[in-house]
Amino acid sequence: MARLTGFTAAIVADLVARGEIKGEGLTPIEEAYMRNKAILNQVTNALRREGIKIYKTKTTIG
Repeated sequence: MARLTGFTAAIVADLVARGEIKGEGLTPIEEAYMRNKAILNQVTNALRREGIKIYKTKTTIG
């Protein structure tokens, strides 16, 4: 869990430093991802490069 938190923080900090994430103040990361799917893809791809396995599932009710 610590690796995931640390890697995510470092990746997002890098995106902010490069100007790919803009804004002022605090924005929940879920909101940032929902507004810009490209950012979500960059973060998940960078996590995969660090050896973090990410699985997507879909649940259908009914």
